[in-house]
Amino acid sequence: MSGNKQLTNKVVSKEYKKSVLEFEKSDDNTVRSIATYYASGVMGKRKYKSVRLMLSMESFESKPGKRTSISIFKGCKVPKLLTFSDLLEQLKKIDIGTVHEIDPDHLEGLETENPENGAYRDLRQYLPMLAKFYLSENSKESLKVFAESTGTFQIALGDDGCPFGKNESPKSFLVSFLNVGRRVASSYDNFLIFGANCVESSPVTKKYVRSLLPQLAGLERAECEFEGIKCRFKLEELPNDMKMLAILAGELTISAKCFSPFANVSLADCRDVKGTFGTESSNTWKPWNYQQRVNVADKVKALRRVAVEKLSEKTKRSKIIDYITKQNSRQEFLPVLGSYIDKAHVEPLHLKNNAWQYFIKAVLAEAIRKSKLPAGCKKFSELPTESPVAQVITALQTEVKTKHPRFTGNDSRCFCHNFMRLIKWLSCESDSRKECETVLALA
Repeated sequence: MSGNKQLTNKVVSKEYKKSVLEFEKSDDNTVRSIATYYASGVMGKRKYKSVRLMLSMESFESKPGKRTSISIFKGCKVPKLLTFSDLLEQLKKIDIGTVHEIDPDHLEGLETENPENGAYRDLRQYLPMLAKFYLSENSKESLKVFAESTGTFQIALGDDGCPFGKNESPKSFLVSFLNVGRRVASSYDNFLIFGANCVESSPVTKKYVRSLLPQLAGLERAECEFEGIKCRFKLEELPNDMKMLAILAGELTISAKCFSPFANVSLADCRDVKGTFGTESSNTWKPWNYQQRVNVADKVKALRRVAVEKLSEKTKRSKIIDYITKQNSRQEFLPVLGSYIDKAHVEPLHLKNNAWQYFIKAVLAEAIRKSKLPAGCKKFSELPTESPVAQVITALQTEVKTKHPRFTGNDSRCFCHNFMRLIKWLSCESDSRKECETVLALA
């Protein structure tokens, strides 16, 4: 057919042009353009325009600097993605539910040191929308613990810091369904419900967490129906880091004498290798009982109101901590999420972060010991360049390529792949037997 130029130019190209124009205005091309824009994260305006240009245009050989449409053969150009302005118009038409802004009205009555902004969702509207999506024909087969006509969506609700740009401490909350199986670990199955440039202990964060309590209670009482399938919602997991768990539970920090948000383990008995954990009276450590949490929080509230009313803030704080310690507890306030605090678990990512943090502390301690630094050496710039500690720190920046002073998920991933590069600079031929054993233990 391509050998018949008249047929190609007058018939095939004419019909092809018509089909291409129809496709470029079709829903399929809209979906294609949106999928391209959100592939592996949001592209942004400049990158989307560049991708659109590269997929449909090529350099004009006879005119340097000029471009022409890519053609299968003469008169048959490849279909283009939507222009960025048309793409935005299509995105605005998609129903994503109501996103509430953290504006001055929302901040009224809250004591905030710095201007805080962000957005959040109401779970009572958002979770049914997600359920409807997962119960659609495309996703229904992949759901776990769902029968033909009924099922319960098992909710996982967690938070984490999300530093980006100039903001070092933004806070986010994510929701997901455990019913999606292993995909719950994927970013594609975790959905943002709160994001703001504030820390965990901010009044803005606490206000949102308190608002979740009636939302979750209402969702668990209700029953929804989508396309003939009845479903319910139930909170099953609260994966968070230890700092946030202490805030959610209304507890003292993890540096307290009773340091665990999960059980009555204390600094006095945590090294007991024969200790047991369970709910029996014979067990050394037992999980915190919710009613016990409430009782201690009520006592602390009464103490704060009466016994320490006239003391200075520093003395008052010391008295309250001593009182809580004597109660063999760490509870200061009522749990922000009520009895849902019993669903709390440590998010595995933070266990990995903490493990690598202990590793680097041990590596630096050994490097400093072997370096035998002079007493007057107080700054990094004063370190001898050939010393083990200087070489380890240089490798940390240039070979392991960690960019953040605190351990994030990305830092942990870098350590998983490159930690032996630090060991290389920590060891040398003149090491004693004990020093070699230390290096081998770290490796």
